[in-house]
Amino acid sequence: MAKKRKPRGSGPHQKPGRKGWYLWVTEKNGDGVPKRREVPLGNSRDEAFKKWHEIEAHRQEITATAEVTVLLTQFLDYVQQHRAPATYQQYGVAVDSFGDWLKRKKPGLKVNELRRGHLIEWADDRFPLKRPGKKGGYAKDTVRDMMANVQRAFNWAVEMDLIPYSPIAKVKKPGKVSRDTCLLPGQWNEVLAKVKSGPFRDFLVALRFTGCRPQEVRRIEARHLFLDQKPPFWSLEPELVKGGREARITPLVGPMPELVTRLAKQYPEGSIFRNREDKPWTGSALHSACYRLMRRLKFTVRIGTYTLRHTFRNHAGANHAEDAAVATVMGHKDTRMGRTAYNHYYRFPTLLAETMEKATVGEAF
Repeated sequence: MAKKRKPRGSGPHQKPGRKGWYLWVTEKNGDGVPKRREVPLGNSRDEAFKKWHEIEAHRQEITATAEVTVLLTQFLDYVQQHRAPATYQQYGVAVDSFGDWLKRKKPGLKVNELRRGHLIEWADDRFPLKRPGKKGGYAKDTVRDMMANVQRAFNWAVEMDLIPYSPIAKVKKPGKVSRDTCLLPGQWNEVLAKVKSGPFRDFLVALRFTGCRPQEVRRIEARHLFLDQKPPFWSLEPELVKGGREARITPLVGPMPELVTRLAKQYPEGSIFRNREDKPWTGSALHSACYRLMRRLKFTVRIGTYTLRHTFRNHAGANHAEDAAVATVMGHKDTRMGRTAYNHYYRFPTLLAETMEKATVGEAF
């Protein structure tokens, strides 16, 4: 006869054959479905019961008092203190909008009362999608990013043990749009033919020959240059690099040493990449310049500042450069980003044909 299983108790317990005390807890996932799991409380009985009482008190406090708008404010305060200003601004647009919408539509809403439908309703109200034949609206990527930024606030709250789970963790967002953002072999020469000289050409050359992010190139100053080294390179401090984890060192090849030497002499202080008015490039100014260039070239590929970064990655891969080395040069922590978001090998039919020949060599037909 099978041994009857003991019911799972609501307090700390010891497991046969193991040291320590454990507790069964019931949590809800993003769909609101209860799920039980066993958590360790410590090795001694006193330690286990003390932690159990703290957990229960913490849960009761959260359930009773946490308002959504208060949690959103705490998240933005944390981001402002521990992240870059640009990151704070990025999250602030979506999170502030969601908080204002809740104050108007659902005043006093608690976290345990928040539902996935609230996020969808807010997105439809504040960031409606573009519809064919209708004016206005936002692109799918914009709406997706706004919803993801609000979700990040609740994921942060879970990480900080402020709430047991995110009530909007699994919300279906608009699909991410894949764009053609890679120049074909030979198209770079057509770009140079249209932009024969000037500050914009200097910036494009820097993007094409370094593979750096546009914001990194915009931040380069004369003090970042190490031209007496072999090979010469520039180095950005961690706080100026995406993620802010480590310095970004980029070797300078091709026309880059001569280019940055000229610009550093012209601008010994501040950013060396500037526009015709001797002001540092801004993201919006570069976007407008790329848009004008795209209209002149009439390429099927979208021209933007990130186009040349994608081009750098794919041309390096097409020329059989080592994936890990390319990832390091581009500032990626591993090769996954290059193999997924930056993969445009479908634009290189010769490379694909070579791959297919390698896969079928020696096969009869």
